[in-house]
Amino acid sequence: MNSNEFNKLLIVLAVILFLLFISGILTANVLIISSYLLIIIGIGFFYSSYAKKHLPGVFIGSVLFLSGSVLFVFTRYEIIGFEKIFIPASLFILGVSLLTGNLLVRLNKASLILSVLIIIAAIWLIWDKGTANIELFSSAVFSILKSYWLIIILAAAVISMISYRFNRRIDKMN
Repeated sequence: MNSNEFNKLLIVLAVILFLLFISGILTANVLIISSYLLIIIGIGFFYSSYAKKHLPGVFIGSVLFLSGSVLFVFTRYEIIGFEKIFIPASLFILGVSLLTGNLLVRLNKASLILSVLIIIAAIWLIWDKGTANIELFSSAVFSILKSYWLIIILAAAVISMISYRFNRRIDKMN
């Protein structure tokens, strides 16, 4: 499956979800719909850019996907002190996106160091300014894993299948 076919599949999926929301079969508010769209668009950007080894596209796709994921978590769970978590979450998204682009497309030492520093700054802001501790973090992770374990397994399976097919295609080309 090339990137154009994958993007068409994602567009069809987005249209189907939109029609299901409009028809009332699925109920959601604007934030939930936005989070799903950001996740789908982010996956499309990331996949097509990764296939072309295009670093800005991988970065943008990663930012969109992670922003949609954070928005999804914010809509599903009541986050007390949203203003305390917004800046660290933004820094974490930027750091992880830079790290992903560096590890998957092109390794640039300065950008790699910058991404690690941004991630460390985000973690430091969460631990220093917030009320986070290990028990709170582990209970939140356990709650998410308990509720969404099937989605996590299916996403991992889809990602591994796409990665396997992509790597096999590259091996045939070489």
